[in-house]
Amino acid sequence: MELEATMKTEKKTGTTRLTITVPFEELKTYRNKALSIHAKEGDVPGFRKGKAPMPRVAAHFGNDVINEFALRLMACEAAEQAIEEKKADAAGKVHIDLPEIKEGKPVKFTASFTKAEGEAGEAEFPWPRVGHLEADDEEKPYGRPPMYLRR
Repeated sequence: MELEATMKTEKKTGTTRLTITVPFEELKTYRNKALSIHAKEGDVPGFRKGKAPMPRVAAHFGNDVINEFALRLMACEAAEQAIEEKKADAAGKVHIDLPEIKEGKPVKFTASFTKAEGEAGEAEFPWPRVGHLEADDEEKPYGRPPMYLRR
């Protein structure tokens, strides 16, 4: 994935903030991924799992849910890549601030985390889950991506 990232660490709190910019075209690719994941893993009334046509999947879940899933998936993957490229040694939960999307404009967001002290820790990302997203960001599960994202 093509991205630009800048890293800044606050010495008082020990929090590191990555500002990541991704071209808008990448989001279109992730929207298609989000639709296919929802088609395979989501429950669409009247269809077996994985058998619903894409327009029906989009209509059932709605554009907002699909777009948010695509944005979260892209943000998690971009943050993971930026942390690796910058050799940031992230540990614990990675908090991602998602932006408002403007058509044709690059997507710019921030990822905040603490650096690992001593032994290298493992970063935990707020991977998106299939379905209607109603929980607050604090309630969303952190850690490894679900099986449908690891294939």
